[in-house]
Amino acid sequence: MPEQKEISDSVIIFETALNSREPVKELLKMAADYIRKDELENLNDIDVMLIDRFIEFLRQGTGDDLNDFQAAILSFTDNEMGQQLKLNEAGKRFFHRWDHFHDLCDAAIENYDPQQTKRFIESKKRGKELMQLLFENPEGIRHNDLSSKLGISPQNLSKLIREFQEHQLISRERNNKVSTIKPGITGRAYLREIHPGKNEDPHDYQFTPEPLSFVAEKNRIYKTINPKDLPPRSYFFPRLCA
Repeated sequence: MPEQKEISDSVIIFETALNSREPVKELLKMAADYIRKDELENLNDIDVMLIDRFIEFLRQGTGDDLNDFQAAILSFTDNEMGQQLKLNEAGKRFFHRWDHFHDLCDAAIENYDPQQTKRFIESKKRGKELMQLLFENPEGIRHNDLSSKLGISPQNLSKLIREFQEHQLISRERNNKVSTIKPGITGRAYLREIHPGKNEDPHDYQFTPEPLSFVAEKNRIYKTINPKDLPPRSYFFPRLCA
């Protein structure tokens, strides 16, 4: 019976993270409830999904998404439940990791300088064209298609992409050996600057509901993640902290 309860709790946590309109706030409400009940073992799943949402906001979100994420985390860590977690031997690792999100969000948000970003993009041959194509294809564009549209070789495009990735202007995803290029967090900020009012809602965080069996399976996968504290900013920003 305890095993069945653990699976049920995990399903609820993953469904909340995947389907809620405000997943971070809902996850933290659940965390507070588990702290009150002294069921800290469930915080492992909460922790994994908070990291998952943070990474998703970095990949697909906006500065506003990160600001909201940061505000929700601060509200939790500064309140009574957060302080109670901090003083608990079994729970303090969660507190310190979640509190560390504040610095990570600041690093991501403050990394955008409109004028410097504009100068960098315009200094690169096909730089403006690359960003315009990504604006026109917000769901991403394949590497070979992008090379063809820009009229440059795949090798030269790879070099340009590496430079743009270093500035978080683009992100690259691989699926079945197919590389898809999308705007990065700095790239999305730049595109909103040059296309005001045309990109009000670049990504709606409503996720397709997953079958319960899929969510339960995810629990076993996520359980393999080491719950130790994150290292300093370099975990998410290796180039920024080099």
